[in-house]
Amino acid sequence: ELIWQKSKCGSPFSAKYMPMKKHENILVFGNPAAVYNPQMTVGEPYKRKWTPNKINNMKIAVIQGPNLNMLAVREQHIYGGVTLEQIHAQLQNAADQNGVEIEFFQSNFEGEIVDRIQECLGTVDGIMINPAAYSHTSIAIRDALAAVNMPVVEVHISNIYKREEYRQKSITAGSSTGVITGFGGFGYHLGLISLIQMLNELKALNDARNAQIQAQTQEENK
Repeated sequence: ELIWQKSKCGSPFSAKYMPMKKHENILVFGNPAAVYNPQMTVGEPYKRKWTPNKINNMKIAVIQGPNLNMLAVREQHIYGGVTLEQIHAQLQNAADQNGVEIEFFQSNFEGEIVDRIQECLGTVDGIMINPAAYSHTSIAIRDALAAVNMPVVEVHISNIYKREEYRQKSITAGSSTGVITGFGGFGYHLGLISLIQMLNELKALNDARNAQIQAQTQEENK
């Protein structure tokens, strides 16, 4: 059940929400295996096979770009009246309900964001990122996301395609598995559910591949 509460500023981009209750079946948005295939051939976006991290629980990093620490202060008619802390609290609740570990990071500096993305390699299973203004300018962040080679969901609070022309192109989206834009703070929840679904699909594919290899090995050893 989703509970929506209209924000004080009345903006459609600033609706507060409560996390979705956990169900036996996670909501499916399309076919994640078709979006992110761990067996893609050379020349496609992901050239290496995906492998889960060494941690028991699924782990997701949430990376927030410049000025997002000013949510509920800056341009509320665009970004709404929900603070970054409130968004993170809601994400934490949703992650807990789904048995997922989640980490939060925010920086106004491009290099620090690149460093945090690189630190994700081998330590988390997927990334949810809002590069904010760096979406439109940062080749470095795009390259870092491509380098770590894991599922990435890019989130934008406002609909960038209804904004100024210079905001309508995201450079970083080229290294993302998918982009969610224009749903306000609720977009982060959609991003989390999408990542969980993708990671579950990838784990199932990985387990099936390993089981097939094991079965072939046993057959050869007979």
